[in-house]
Amino acid sequence: MKTTRILTCLLTLIQGLLAAGPLFRGTERDPAWRTSPGIAAVLTALPADLTPTLPAPRLYREPEFTLGETNSLAWPADSIETAAASAGFTVLFYEIQASYDADGVSEVLWGFVNAGTDSAVFTGLPEGPPVSYRLRYYTRSAADGFGLSLWSDPQVSIQDAHPPVLSRWDLSGLQSGETARWIIGPALNHRITASDLPTGRVMEVFVHEKSAVVDETVVYDIVPPRTEVDTVLTMNALKTPAHQAVTLSVWVRDRAGQPSDVRSIDLFWIPVEEFRMFSFPNPFRPAAGEIAVIQVPAPDAAVLRIFDPFGSLVRILRKSDAADLFFQWDGRNDRGDLVSTGGYICVVEGREKQYCKIAVLR
Repeated sequence: MKTTRILTCLLTLIQGLLAAGPLFRGTERDPAWRTSPGIAAVLTALPADLTPTLPAPRLYREPEFTLGETNSLAWPADSIETAAASAGFTVLFYEIQASYDADGVSEVLWGFVNAGTDSAVFTGLPEGPPVSYRLRYYTRSAADGFGLSLWSDPQVSIQDAHPPVLSRWDLSGLQSGETARWIIGPALNHRITASDLPTGRVMEVFVHEKSAVVDETVVYDIVPPRTEVDTVLTMNALKTPAHQAVTLSVWVRDRAGQPSDVRSIDLFWIPVEEFRMFSFPNPFRPAAGEIAVIQVPAPDAAVLRIFDPFGSLVRILRKSDAADLFFQWDGRNDRGDLVSTGGYICVVEGREKQYCKIAVLR
């Protein structure tokens, strides 16, 4: 039987074993870490045909996914040893196993730990295949000699060593000029595209709002967690007041707790009732490199004319993207010269009643 084979192999390994040393990956014939001299001495005295008869112990529940290539298993050693003592047994040590199939080959890692110990660590575990763990314990009693428990119910977990990838993050209605980004109203719709390896699962989306008055993270659950995510999430409202700078950051996290890279943008929002034609910053300083953004609440507006205080045409502006709701002006006339300090009027072509004023400082 398997117990006999393991014990027979151990008898040839006892010589030269040192006390607890560095963990290393084992095979079915070699322990996954060094056996202590005390356990090694007991193993030499165990009968080769020891039959499991004692109640099975319990391993604490394992998560579906575990980060990295290392896993720590735990069990309630105090309650196990107290129950054994009430039945007249002294727990001598525990045996724990990890088994999995990789590339069509079944492998078992195992090791012994002293009584009073409530955890063990397996290293070098493969990413992808489910790893099944189980535990049992050895005892001694004055009347019956050595005893062995049944194996615990298995606990299964999958190792996940690769973080998820956030491949796309778009904000609905985001307006992006050369020097600023903004939205109309505080509500946000996030378009999120993310992925994980076939063995992983994207579980959560994090949206962090950071400004002079707010520092808060909102978490959205992906139900059910999945390898490929393409979804739109609605964020009720930014808490940063209108017109104030805010940094939004987004990342995702997988079932193993690994975060993706973080993406961030700086923006502000404009109340819906203020969604009219106006320019910002106002006044602006083109000599200092500032760009004036002229918001026009008309998607079909294609041309904007800028006039000086005397009604002379200074510049004709056209959108770089027809979908934009704004124009940009660098403070130069049609010859490429910086205009003088003063007030200017911006008029939508074909809509002479739709205009705004802008001040230039040199």
